[in-house]
Amino acid sequence: MNLSFIHLVTFRHSVCVLLLCLAATASGFQEESALMELKSQQQGQGLSDWSMTRQKCQWSGVKCNEAGRVIELYLGSTGLGGTLPPQWSVLSDLKILFLDSNGLSGTLPPQWSLLRSLEVMGLHGNRLAGTLPQQWSRLVGLKSMLLYRNSLAGTLPRQWSRLRSLKEMSLWLNGFSGTLPRQWSELMGLDFMCLGNNHLTGALPLQWSKLVDLDRMDLDHNSLSGPLPPQWSVLRDVERMFLHNNGLAGMLPPQWSALTGLGRMLLHRNNLFGTLPPQWSELTSLHRMSLYGNSLAGTLPFQWSVLSSLKEMALGGNGLAGKLPSQWSTLRSLRWMLLHSNDLTGTLPEQWSVLTSLGDMRLDSNSFVGLLPLQWSTLGDIVKL
Repeated sequence: MNLSFIHLVTFRHSVCVLLLCLAATASGFQEESALMELKSQQQGQGLSDWSMTRQKCQWSGVKCNEAGRVIELYLGSTGLGGTLPPQWSVLSDLKILFLDSNGLSGTLPPQWSLLRSLEVMGLHGNRLAGTLPQQWSRLVGLKSMLLYRNSLAGTLPRQWSRLRSLKEMSLWLNGFSGTLPRQWSELMGLDFMCLGNNHLTGALPLQWSKLVDLDRMDLDHNSLSGPLPPQWSVLRDVERMFLHNNGLAGMLPPQWSALTGLGRMLLHRNNLFGTLPPQWSELTSLHRMSLYGNSLAGTLPFQWSVLSSLKEMALGGNGLAGKLPSQWSTLRSLRWMLLHSNDLTGTLPEQWSVLTSLGDMRLDSNSFVGLLPLQWSTLGDIVKL
């Protein structure tokens, strides 16, 4: 083989290696410079060991891969101030980012939509403001988004329906307004959605019945209205459904008896009316039910006597009538039962004397007659009449 040809190939290989090294060095310098944008905003001892005289992979809270690229940042509860640097968009290998529980302010950088490797984002517990960037819909690898306890506002971007890897979305305790995007029904991998304590309005989207992997849905303390969708009866993996403190109206759907995984259902302080569905006796995993402060009527279903897992039942402040079902003596796991401020009548069932796990029973502001059953002496002083 021609010797000059061999030299040429060797030279070209060396040039390629050199260029790759230079590119890696430049990329590494870009990352260091970007990270220092946050350091430059700190006062006092914040990020004190972040220095261009040290390798960034040795800085506190920074984890790198074998190539020296930043892949994880753990900077929660470190007393940080300042704003989120748009320059961090160069951290293209970043997978995990925690900046929670600090004093960060300013807005969410749209430029961070370039963080395509990001899987976990924890920005909760800061003073962040502004709106949710539509551009973040490009973060298609994101699995966990934690933005709760900030001062964010604006509407929920329908474009985020593209975040189909998302498992956990927590946006509670902000100032979001507008309606729940029906397009978010495409987030079918979601198992945790927490949107409580905002200013959201409008109806519960029927389309969200597609979110069949949901385990927890928190929509409480908003201004939501309209009925409880019977279509949501297919959400059989939901263990926790918090819809309390809204303006929801209409009847309790008998179809929700299919929510057999439901453990906690809070619907209090809404405008719900109609009767208590006997079919809900099939909710045998239920251990907490709160329906107080609505306009419910009718009688207490004796069929609910099979809800043996029930520990807390709050039905006060409605218009419930009729007698106390003697069959409810089987609810021996009950710790508190609130039936006050209704139109209940009749005598107090002596069979309830076996409900010895009760720590609080409120029956006041009703129209009961007769004497306190002697057998109720087993209940101690927990009864309020």
